[in-house]
Amino acid sequence: MKRLKKRKFISGILVIALLGTLLMPPIQVKAATQNSLRNKLQENTSETIRKFIYQDMNGDGRKEAVAITSSRQGEFGYTDAKVWYITPTVCKKIVSCSGWDLYSESIKVYKLKKTRMLTFEAGAGGSGWLTYAYTFKENQAKEVKNIGSGITYLGKNQFEITDSQYDALVDGVGHTWNKYYSKWDGKKLVEYGGLKISQAQLKKAKNGAKILAQIKKQGKIGNIYYRANGMIFINYTADGANFNVSLKLKNGALKYYYTDEAYGSTDREKATNEGIIHKSISKCVKYPKSFRVK
Repeated sequence: MKRLKKRKFISGILVIALLGTLLMPPIQVKAATQNSLRNKLQENTSETIRKFIYQDMNGDGRKEAVAITSSRQGEFGYTDAKVWYITPTVCKKIVSCSGWDLYSESIKVYKLKKTRMLTFEAGAGGSGWLTYAYTFKENQAKEVKNIGSGITYLGKNQFEITDSQYDALVDGVGHTWNKYYSKWDGKKLVEYGGLKISQAQLKKAKNGAKILAQIKKQGKIGNIYYRANGMIFINYTADGANFNVSLKLKNGALKYYYTDEAYGSTDREKATNEGIIHKSISKCVKYPKSFRVK
Protein backbone atom coordinates (compact mmCIF):
# COMPACT_ATOMS: atom_id res chain seq x y z
CA MET A 1 0.00 0.00 0.00
CA LYS A 2 2.82 2.38 0.89
CA ARG A 3 4.56 1.60 -2.41
CA LEU A 4 1.34 2.34 -4.30
CA LYS A 5 0.93 5.68 -2.55
CA LYS A 6 4.57 6.54 -3.29
CA ARG A 7 4.10 5.71 -6.99
CA LYS A 8 0.98 7.88 -7.16
CA PHE A 9 2.87 10.70 -5.45
CA ILE A 10 5.76 10.48 -7.92
CA SER A 11 3.33 10.29 -10.86
CA GLY A 12 1.59 13.40 -9.59
CA ILE A 13 4.86 15.30 -9.38
CA LEU A 14 5.74 14.26 -12.96
CA VAL A 15 2.35 15.41 -14.25
CA ILE A 16 2.70 18.76 -12.52
CA ALA A 17 6.23 19.21 -13.94
CA LEU A 18 5.02 18.31 -17.43
CA LEU A 19 2.13 20.77 -17.21
CA GLY A 20 4.51 23.44 -15.97
CA THR A 21 6.79 22.85 -18.98
CA LEU A 22 3.91 22.99 -21.45
CA LEU A 23 2.50 26.18 -19.93
CA MET A 24 5.84 27.97 -19.88
CA PRO A 25 6.12 30.74 -22.46
CA PRO A 26 8.48 29.90 -25.36
CA ILE A 27 12.04 31.09 -25.04
CA GLN A 28 12.43 34.24 -27.09
CA VAL A 29 15.66 34.78 -28.98
CA LYS A 30 16.72 38.38 -28.49
CA ALA A 31 16.71 40.45 -31.66
CA ALA A 32 20.22 41.02 -32.96
CA THR A 33 21.60 44.44 -33.74
CA GLN A 34 23.35 45.18 -37.01
CA ASN A 35 26.68 45.53 -35.21
CA SER A 36 26.31 42.20 -33.40
CA LEU A 37 25.61 40.36 -36.66
CA ARG A 38 28.50 42.12 -38.38
CA ASN A 39 30.79 41.10 -35.50
CA LYS A 40 29.60 37.50 -35.81
CA LEU A 41 30.49 37.55 -39.50
CA GLN A 42 33.94 38.99 -38.80
CA GLU A 43 34.56 36.14 -36.36
CA ASN A 44 34.04 33.69 -39.25
CA THR A 45 35.99 35.37 -42.06
CA SER A 46 38.92 37.72 -42.55
CA GLU A 47 37.70 38.83 -45.99
CA THR A 48 36.50 42.33 -46.70
CA ILE A 49 32.76 42.85 -46.21
CA ARG A 50 31.58 44.20 -49.57
CA LYS A 51 27.84 44.23 -48.90
CA PHE A 52 25.87 43.90 -45.66
CA ILE A 53 22.07 43.78 -45.79
CA TYR A 54 20.24 44.00 -42.44
CA GLN A 55 16.56 43.05 -42.84
CA ASP A 56 13.96 40.56 -41.64
CA MET A 57 15.03 37.91 -44.12
CA ASN A 58 13.01 34.96 -42.82
CA GLY A 59 9.73 36.67 -41.92
CA ASP A 60 9.91 36.05 -38.15
CA GLY A 61 9.55 39.73 -37.23
CA ARG A 62 13.21 40.16 -36.28
CA LYS A 63 16.11 41.31 -38.43
CA GLU A 64 18.82 39.02 -39.75
CA ALA A 65 21.55 39.76 -42.30
CA VAL A 66 22.99 38.57 -45.56
CA ALA A 67 26.48 39.62 -46.55
CA ILE A 68 28.95 39.45 -49.44
CA THR A 69 32.67 39.10 -48.69
CA SER A 70 35.75 38.77 -50.88
CA SER A 71 39.50 39.23 -50.64
CA ARG A 72 39.72 41.34 -53.78
CA GLN A 73 37.65 43.30 -56.21
CA GLY A 74 37.88 42.43 -59.90
CA GLU A 75 37.11 44.23 -63.13
CA PHE A 76 33.43 43.28 -63.06
CA GLY A 77 32.68 42.83 -59.35
CA TYR A 78 33.73 40.96 -56.23
CA THR A 79 36.18 38.19 -57.22
CA ASP A 80 35.71 34.73 -55.63
CA ALA A 81 32.99 36.17 -53.42
CA LYS A 82 31.30 34.35 -50.55
CA VAL A 83 27.67 34.90 -49.59
CA TRP A 84 26.63 34.59 -45.95
CA TYR A 85 23.44 34.33 -43.87
CA ILE A 86 23.73 35.59 -40.29
CA THR A 87 21.13 35.25 -37.51
CA PRO A 88 21.47 35.64 -33.72
CA THR A 89 22.41 31.95 -33.50
CA VAL A 90 24.18 31.03 -36.77
CA CYS A 91 26.60 32.40 -39.34
CA LYS A 92 26.47 30.28 -42.48
CA LYS A 93 28.25 30.54 -45.79
CA ILE A 94 25.54 30.04 -48.43
CA VAL A 95 27.69 29.80 -51.54
CA SER A 96 31.16 30.56 -52.93
CA CYS A 97 31.36 32.13 -56.40
CA SER A 98 34.80 30.69 -57.13
CA GLY A 99 36.40 31.70 -60.41
CA TRP A 100 33.84 34.44 -61.09
CA ASP A 101 33.15 38.06 -60.28
CA LEU A 102 29.92 38.59 -58.36
CA TYR A 103 28.33 41.59 -60.11
CA SER A 104 27.75 44.19 -57.41
CA GLU A 105 24.88 45.88 -59.26
CA SER A 106 23.01 42.57 -59.58
CA ILE A 107 22.43 42.13 -55.83
CA LYS A 108 18.71 42.44 -55.06
CA VAL A 109 16.46 41.63 -52.10
CA TYR A 110 12.71 41.20 -52.68
CA LYS A 111 10.02 41.02 -50.01
CA LEU A 112 7.75 38.05 -50.76
CA LYS A 113 5.06 36.01 -49.08
CA LYS A 114 6.53 34.63 -45.82
CA THR A 115 10.16 35.44 -46.71
CA ARG A 116 12.59 37.61 -48.63
CA MET A 117 14.45 36.53 -51.74
CA LEU A 118 18.11 37.36 -52.37
CA THR A 119 19.22 37.31 -56.02
CA PHE A 120 22.56 38.04 -57.66
CA GLU A 121 24.64 37.15 -60.71
CA ALA A 122 28.26 36.13 -61.23
CA GLY A 123 30.31 35.94 -64.39
CA ALA A 124 33.34 37.15 -66.30
CA GLY A 125 31.80 40.08 -68.11
CA GLY A 126 30.71 38.19 -71.23
CA SER A 127 27.36 37.00 -72.57
CA GLY A 128 27.26 34.08 -70.13
CA TRP A 129 26.71 34.29 -66.39
CA LEU A 130 25.31 32.39 -63.42
CA THR A 131 22.18 33.53 -61.60
CA TYR A 132 21.54 32.70 -57.94
CA ALA A 133 18.43 33.07 -55.78
CA TYR A 134 17.79 32.17 -52.13
CA THR A 135 14.91 32.41 -49.67
CA PHE A 136 15.10 32.06 -45.89
CA LYS A 137 13.31 30.19 -43.12
CA GLU A 138 14.46 30.41 -39.53
CA ASN A 139 18.22 29.67 -39.62
CA GLN A 140 18.25 28.10 -43.07
CA ALA A 141 18.86 29.56 -46.55
CA LYS A 142 17.18 27.65 -49.36
CA GLU A 143 18.24 27.80 -53.01
CA VAL A 144 15.41 28.75 -55.37
CA LYS A 145 15.00 26.50 -58.41
CA ASN A 146 13.76 27.29 -61.92
CA ILE A 147 15.23 30.78 -62.22
CA GLY A 148 16.68 30.38 -65.73
CA SER A 149 19.51 32.68 -66.71
CA GLY A 150 18.02 35.67 -64.95
CA ILE A 151 15.19 36.61 -62.61
CA THR A 152 13.40 39.96 -62.27
CA TYR A 153 10.75 40.81 -59.68
CA LEU A 154 7.54 42.33 -61.07
CA GLY A 155 5.76 42.85 -57.76
CA LYS A 156 2.97 40.93 -55.99
CA ASN A 157 5.02 37.69 -55.92
CA GLN A 158 5.31 37.70 -59.73
CA PHE A 159 8.62 37.11 -61.55
CA GLU A 160 10.00 37.36 -65.05
CA ILE A 161 12.45 34.57 -65.90
CA THR A 162 15.07 34.93 -68.65
CA ASP A 163 15.78 31.79 -70.71
CA SER A 164 18.98 31.39 -72.74
CA GLN A 165 18.85 29.35 -75.95
CA TYR A 166 20.52 29.05 -79.36
CA ASP A 167 17.52 29.19 -81.67
CA ALA A 168 17.63 32.50 -83.52
CA LEU A 169 17.82 30.60 -86.82
CA VAL A 170 15.84 27.54 -87.84
CA ASP A 171 19.07 25.52 -88.13
CA GLY A 172 19.66 25.98 -84.37
CA VAL A 173 22.25 28.75 -84.13
CA GLY A 174 22.16 32.29 -82.79
CA HIS A 175 21.96 33.16 -79.09
CA THR A 176 18.56 34.33 -77.81
CA TRP A 177 17.14 35.47 -74.46
CA ASN A 178 13.39 35.16 -74.02
CA LYS A 179 11.03 35.82 -71.14
CA TYR A 180 8.87 33.41 -69.17
CA TYR A 181 6.81 34.08 -66.07
CA SER A 182 6.46 32.51 -62.61
CA LYS A 183 4.70 33.12 -59.31
CA TRP A 184 6.04 32.61 -55.78
CA ASP A 185 3.46 30.47 -53.92
CA GLY A 186 5.03 30.83 -50.48
CA LYS A 187 7.40 27.87 -50.90
CA LYS A 188 8.59 27.78 -54.52
CA LEU A 189 8.41 29.39 -57.94
CA VAL A 190 5.61 28.01 -60.10
CA GLU A 191 5.87 28.74 -63.81
CA TYR A 192 2.89 29.97 -65.81
CA GLY A 193 2.67 27.23 -68.42
CA GLY A 194 1.51 27.94 -71.95
CA LEU A 195 -1.77 26.56 -73.24
CA LYS A 196 -1.62 26.09 -77.00
CA ILE A 197 -4.45 27.99 -78.71
CA SER A 198 -5.51 28.38 -82.34
CA GLN A 199 -5.61 31.46 -84.53
CA ALA A 200 -9.39 31.15 -84.51
CA GLN A 201 -9.42 31.36 -80.70
CA LEU A 202 -7.10 34.37 -80.74
CA LYS A 203 -9.38 36.18 -83.18
CA LYS A 204 -12.15 36.09 -80.57
CA ALA A 205 -10.20 38.60 -78.49
CA LYS A 206 -10.53 42.27 -79.38
CA ASN A 207 -7.68 43.27 -81.77
CA GLY A 208 -6.83 39.57 -82.30
CA ALA A 209 -7.63 39.45 -86.02
CA LYS A 210 -5.81 42.73 -86.65
CA ILE A 211 -2.66 41.59 -84.85
CA LEU A 212 -2.63 38.23 -86.62
CA ALA A 213 -2.92 39.95 -90.00
CA GLN A 214 0.06 42.19 -89.17
CA ILE A 215 2.22 39.22 -88.13
CA LYS A 216 1.24 37.15 -91.17
CA LYS A 217 2.76 39.87 -93.33
CA GLN A 218 6.09 39.15 -91.62
CA GLY A 219 6.19 35.37 -91.92
CA LYS A 220 4.55 32.02 -91.25
CA ILE A 221 2.77 31.75 -87.90
CA GLY A 222 3.59 28.74 -85.72
CA ASN A 223 2.51 27.83 -82.19
CA ILE A 224 0.56 30.33 -80.10
CA TYR A 225 0.65 30.02 -76.30
CA TYR A 226 -1.65 31.58 -73.70
CA ARG A 227 -0.61 31.89 -70.04
CA ALA A 228 -2.83 32.44 -67.00
CA ASN A 229 -1.16 35.76 -66.22
CA GLY A 230 -2.58 37.15 -69.48
CA MET A 231 0.59 36.82 -71.55
CA ILE A 232 0.26 35.42 -75.08
CA PHE A 233 3.16 34.56 -77.42
CA ILE A 234 2.94 34.07 -81.16
CA ASN A 235 5.82 32.21 -82.80
CA TYR A 236 6.59 32.73 -86.48
CA THR A 237 9.37 32.08 -88.99
CA ALA A 238 10.69 34.33 -91.74
CA ASP A 239 13.72 34.00 -94.05
CA GLY A 240 15.17 31.08 -92.11
CA ALA A 241 14.88 32.80 -88.72
CA ASN A 242 12.68 32.27 -85.66
CA PHE A 243 10.73 35.09 -84.03
CA ASN A 244 8.10 35.53 -81.34
CA VAL A 245 5.69 38.35 -80.54
CA SER A 246 4.57 39.18 -76.99
CA LEU A 247 0.96 40.17 -76.34
CA LYS A 248 -1.00 41.05 -73.21
CA LEU A 249 -4.64 40.08 -72.76
CA LYS A 250 -6.65 42.32 -70.46
CA ASN A 251 -10.43 42.63 -70.21
CA GLY A 252 -10.84 40.63 -73.41
CA ALA A 253 -8.59 42.92 -75.49
CA LEU A 254 -5.12 42.25 -76.88
CA LYS A 255 -2.25 44.66 -77.18
CA TYR A 256 1.44 44.34 -77.97
CA TYR A 257 3.57 43.93 -74.86
CA TYR A 258 7.09 45.36 -74.49
CA THR A 259 9.29 47.23 -72.03
CA ASP A 260 10.72 50.73 -72.24
CA GLU A 261 14.06 49.28 -73.40
CA ALA A 262 12.53 47.59 -76.48
CA TYR A 263 13.79 48.49 -79.95
CA GLY A 264 11.63 49.32 -82.96
CA SER A 265 9.59 52.04 -84.57
CA THR A 266 6.18 50.33 -84.19
CA ASP A 267 4.44 48.47 -81.37
CA ARG A 268 4.77 45.21 -83.31
CA GLU A 269 8.51 45.66 -83.80
CA LYS A 270 9.02 46.51 -80.12
CA ALA A 271 7.08 43.39 -79.06
CA THR A 272 9.05 41.08 -81.40
CA ASN A 273 12.05 39.04 -80.22
CA GLU A 274 14.31 36.45 -81.81
CA GLY A 275 13.94 32.79 -80.94
CA ILE A 276 11.19 30.33 -80.07
CA ILE A 277 8.80 30.54 -77.12
CA HIS A 278 7.91 27.13 -75.67
CA LYS A 279 4.98 26.09 -73.53
CA SER A 280 7.28 25.86 -70.49
CA ILE A 281 10.94 25.71 -69.46
CA SER A 282 10.67 24.13 -65.98
CA LYS A 283 9.19 21.06 -64.29
CA CYS A 284 7.36 23.13 -61.67
CA VAL A 285 4.63 24.51 -63.91
CA LYS A 286 0.87 25.11 -63.86
CA TYR A 287 -1.14 25.33 -67.07
CA PRO A 288 -4.39 27.21 -67.58
CA LYS A 289 -7.43 24.99 -68.09
CA SER A 290 -8.86 27.08 -70.90
CA PHE A 291 -8.51 30.28 -72.91
CA ARG A 292 -10.54 32.86 -71.04
CA VAL A 293 -12.00 34.57 -74.12
CA LYS A 294 -15.24 32.98 -75.35
